[in-house]
Amino acid sequence: MRTGQRCYCEDVSVMRGASCWTDHFMVRLKLNVEFVYRRPPAGSKPYAVHMLRENGKLLEYRAKMEDACATASAVGGHAGAEEDWSSLKLDFAGVASGVLGHGRRRQPDWFLSGKADLEPVLAEQHLARQRMLAADSPGSKGLFRAAQRSVAKAVRKAKEDWIEHIAQ
Repeated sequence: MRTGQRCYCEDVSVMRGASCWTDHFMVRLKLNVEFVYRRPPAGSKPYAVHMLRENGKLLEYRAKMEDACATASAVGGHAGAEEDWSSLKLDFAGVASGVLGHGRRRQPDWFLSGKADLEPVLAEQHLARQRMLAADSPGSKGLFRAAQRSVAKAVRKAKEDWIEHIAQ
């Protein structure tokens, strides 16, 4: 192990009785590792690329991208490579945003069709959770668990109803 990585090592042990089917002993190592999730920058929403399936949008997108490339090649070369790249990037982002728009958070079809039935049950679960967090008692935890079960039951019913409706 490298010297700089020893600070992450919690424990190393050799398990002499382990049968590994080799002539080596099994070494067990515990590491203290943290994984960092990097959120996308604020304001960066994904584009609605599913709009490209429509032939009219695809042709419009291609035409505007060709225009952006033509204007960028006509203007390019006066500034440095970094400035050219940043202006081209902004042009492409503007075309994509203008033609495609930004995608919405997608929810399953069964959720959207059963939304009226699910909203009161979800609101009840939310209130039960708030009560449980406010008063840490076994009774409030039991009410929250019951609300969770009723939400699961309502979700299953919404899915089944939607599948049955699609099958007809």
